[in-house]
Amino acid sequence: MNFKRLSLRVLFIYFVLLGVAQFFTGYMSFRLTPEETRTTFTNKKFKPEIIVSKAVERPINYVEVGNDTLPTAIFVHGSPGSWSAFVDFMKVDSLLEKVRMVSVDRPGFGHSGFGDAEESLENKQRT
Repeated sequence: MNFKRLSLRVLFIYFVLLGVAQFFTGYMSFRLTPEETRTTFTNKKFKPEIIVSKAVERPINYVEVGNDTLPTAIFVHGSPGSWSAFVDFMKVDSLLEKVRMVSVDRPGFGHSGFGDAEESLENKQRT
Protein backbone atom coordinates (compact mmCIF):
# COMPACT_ATOMS: atom_id res chain seq x y z
CA MET A 1 0.00 0.00 0.00
CA ASN A 2 1.44 3.35 -0.93
CA PHE A 3 1.74 6.36 1.39
CA LYS A 4 -0.87 8.48 -0.43
CA ARG A 5 -3.52 5.78 -0.18
CA LEU A 6 -2.78 5.21 3.53
CA SER A 7 -2.99 8.96 4.18
CA LEU A 8 -6.40 9.13 2.48
CA ARG A 9 -7.70 6.25 4.59
CA VAL A 10 -6.45 7.83 7.80
CA LEU A 11 -8.00 11.15 6.79
CA PHE A 12 -11.30 9.43 5.94
CA ILE A 13 -11.37 7.62 9.30
CA TYR A 14 -10.56 10.88 11.10
CA PHE A 15 -13.52 12.68 9.48
CA VAL A 16 -15.89 9.78 10.12
CA LEU A 17 -14.91 9.75 13.81
CA LEU A 18 -15.20 13.54 13.97
CA GLY A 19 -18.70 13.35 12.46
CA VAL A 20 -19.78 10.64 14.90
CA ALA A 21 -18.42 12.69 17.82
CA GLN A 22 -20.29 15.80 16.64
CA PHE A 23 -23.50 13.79 16.27
CA PHE A 24 -23.34 12.38 19.79
CA THR A 25 -22.22 15.66 21.34
CA GLY A 26 -25.31 17.37 19.95
CA TYR A 27 -27.65 14.71 21.27
CA MET A 28 -25.93 14.03 24.57
CA SER A 29 -26.09 17.53 26.02
CA PHE A 30 -29.54 16.73 27.44
CA ARG A 31 -30.59 20.34 27.55
CA LEU A 32 -32.28 23.02 25.48
CA THR A 33 -31.19 26.63 25.52
CA PRO A 34 -33.88 29.19 26.38
CA GLU A 35 -34.00 30.16 22.69
CA GLU A 36 -34.42 26.50 21.61
CA THR A 37 -37.18 26.18 24.20
CA ARG A 38 -39.04 29.20 22.84
CA THR A 39 -38.59 27.95 19.25
CA THR A 40 -39.95 24.51 20.21
CA PHE A 41 -43.19 26.14 21.38
CA THR A 42 -43.47 28.69 18.51
CA ASN A 43 -46.76 27.44 17.04
CA LYS A 44 -48.27 26.22 20.30
CA LYS A 45 -51.23 27.71 22.13
CA PHE A 46 -49.48 27.63 25.51
CA LYS A 47 -46.03 29.20 25.91
CA PRO A 48 -43.45 28.00 28.44
CA GLU A 49 -42.14 30.04 31.33
CA ILE A 50 -38.46 29.35 32.07
CA ILE A 51 -37.65 29.83 35.76
CA VAL A 52 -34.40 29.62 37.69
CA SER A 53 -34.76 29.37 41.45
CA LYS A 54 -32.19 28.87 44.20
CA ALA A 55 -32.18 25.79 46.39
CA VAL A 56 -29.39 24.81 48.76
CA GLU A 57 -27.08 27.47 47.34
CA ARG A 58 -27.40 26.36 43.72
CA PRO A 59 -29.61 27.25 40.78
CA ILE A 60 -32.53 24.99 39.94
CA ASN A 61 -33.96 25.46 36.46
CA TYR A 62 -37.48 24.42 35.60
CA VAL A 63 -40.07 25.09 32.92
CA GLU A 64 -43.79 25.63 33.45
CA VAL A 65 -46.45 25.60 30.76
CA GLY A 66 -50.22 25.85 30.95
CA ASN A 67 -52.94 27.50 32.97
CA ASP A 68 -51.98 27.93 36.65
CA THR A 69 -55.59 27.47 37.77
CA LEU A 70 -55.53 23.81 36.66
CA PRO A 71 -54.04 20.88 38.62
CA THR A 72 -50.26 20.62 38.21
CA ALA A 73 -48.37 17.63 36.81
CA ILE A 74 -44.69 17.62 37.80
CA PHE A 75 -42.14 15.72 35.71
CA VAL A 76 -38.90 14.53 37.30
CA HIS A 77 -36.32 12.99 34.98
CA GLY A 78 -33.80 10.25 35.57
CA SER A 79 -30.05 10.51 35.30
CA PRO A 80 -28.62 11.85 33.10
CA GLY A 81 -31.14 14.21 31.58
CA SER A 82 -32.94 17.50 31.99
CA TRP A 83 -36.43 18.99 32.04
CA SER A 84 -36.46 18.70 28.24
CA ALA A 85 -36.92 14.91 28.49
CA PHE A 86 -40.64 15.76 28.80
CA VAL A 87 -40.86 18.56 26.22
CA ASP A 88 -43.01 16.49 23.85
CA PHE A 89 -45.65 15.97 26.57
CA MET A 90 -45.52 19.66 27.45
CA LYS A 91 -46.51 20.63 23.91
CA VAL A 92 -49.73 18.57 23.76
CA ASP A 93 -52.64 21.01 23.78
CA SER A 94 -55.19 18.36 24.83
CA LEU A 95 -53.13 17.67 27.99
CA LEU A 96 -52.60 21.38 28.64
CA GLU A 97 -56.36 21.89 28.68
CA LYS A 98 -56.51 19.58 31.71
CA VAL A 99 -53.26 20.22 33.65
CA ARG A 100 -50.44 22.72 34.05
CA MET A 101 -47.09 20.99 33.52
CA VAL A 102 -43.83 21.63 35.33
CA SER A 103 -40.57 19.88 34.46
CA VAL A 104 -37.53 20.30 36.71
CA ASP A 105 -33.81 19.88 36.05
CA ARG A 106 -32.10 17.68 38.58
CA PRO A 107 -29.18 19.50 40.27
CA GLY A 108 -26.11 19.18 38.05
CA PHE A 109 -28.09 18.60 34.86
CA GLY A 110 -29.69 20.79 32.22
CA HIS A 111 -29.26 24.39 33.34
CA SER A 112 -29.12 23.59 37.06
CA GLY A 113 -25.40 23.69 37.68
CA PHE A 114 -24.54 21.54 34.64
CA GLY A 115 -21.56 19.29 35.34
CA ASP A 116 -21.82 19.54 39.15
CA ALA A 117 -24.23 16.66 39.71
CA GLU A 118 -25.48 15.53 43.09
CA GLU A 119 -24.21 12.12 44.15
CA SER A 120 -27.71 10.82 44.87
CA LEU A 121 -31.35 11.85 44.86
CA GLU A 122 -31.21 12.51 48.61
CA ASN A 123 -31.20 16.15 49.68
CA LYS A 124 -27.72 16.80 51.10
CA GLN A 125 -26.61 20.09 52.60
CA ARG A 126 -23.45 21.48 51.01
CA THR A 127 -20.67 22.55 53.33
